Amino acid sequence: MRLALYGKTALSVLMTLPSIDRDRAVAQEALDGCQPTAQALRYVRRRYPQLPDPLHLLAPRWERALGAAATLHSARAPLPAGSLLKIHSGIYAPSPELCLAQLARESTDQELILYGGLLCGSFAIDPICATGLRERAPLTDVATIARFARLHPGIKGLKALRRCLPHMTELAASPPEVFLRMALCLPHRLGGFGCEGALVNHAIPLGKRGQNLAGRSSLVPDLYWPGCRLDVEYDADSIHLTSHQAMLDATKRLALEAEGYRVITVTSLQLGSSRHMANVAREVSRCAKRPMRIRSKRFPKSHRSLFALDWSLRTLFETPDQHESGRDAGKPGKSTAPRPDREY
Repeated sequence: MRLALYGKTALSVLMTLPSIDRDRAVAQEALDGCQPTAQALRYVRRRYPQLPDPLHLLAPRWERALGAAATLHSARAPLPAGSLLKIHSGIYAPSPELCLAQLARESTDQELILYGGLLCGSFAIDPICATGLRERAPLTDVATIARFARLHPGIKGLKALRRCLPHMTELAASPPEVFLRMALCLPHRLGGFGCEGALVNHAIPLGKRGQNLAGRSSLVPDLYWPGCRLDVEYDADSIHLTSHQAMLDATKRLALEAEGYRVITVTSLQLGSSRHMANVAREVSRCAKRPMRIRSKRFPKSHRSLFALDWSLRTLFETPDQHESGRDAGKPGKSTAPRPDREY
């Protein structure tokens, strides 16, 4: 019994894995044995109860539909070598690069840029952790995605993927950091405020005064504009419930300001508000001495769709009460896995 995940379902699983082992890539022949039966769906549901409906699965050829339980995608062309990974006994997932190409076929540019930032981030979703996240090495990066697109030009979806690649965020430590950079740095035609030039989680060496205050030789801002010595920090509510974390953040800000850096804090409520983020963007533009002039006619519509994105990842993970026992063929009973909260 084998199943190959596809697109958004594969993304949901990849975002929970501690790592991927590319040495466990399987040959195209493994896909031939993937049969999306009701029994196989129940098996996947038991292993990954957080997956939302419907499951998106890759089939080697046209298969009989399984109703609302699954959406099947046929593999009409051979998969690139090394692009199908074994992630569990009998369960396969596309490589992060192939997953993005699959997502590109049915996503907007803004959604694809968000998904790319998630897979290039240094975090995984883990509901057991207090923050809903744990650290991990990025599953891929922009250079690896670009190389995949260059080596396999015939794959459907690569045109959109190449178009979005320059705007994807690398090394973000949380989903809100991905969206924060998108909101501030995407060009106006994509709905962002065009405050380009930000580095994500880039270490800044400290002078003697800053080292004495911080107790370390360097600090890592969330978003850093080196040209104007500006740091924008995301203030995650669930993390900052602890006085210890609040102390660390206050110390970080004190040390950076002592070194001559300007520090702007963005809360989750601000991040979800177009109006408040516009104020942040104006301040960033003022610090960079670049007046914010929006001339793109596409900006209003693109801006609304950008701030409608699910940067909290709610649509990638299902709540426990959404699985009703015996609701459809291929579904188990109620899931016990909690869904990540909006605040990280």
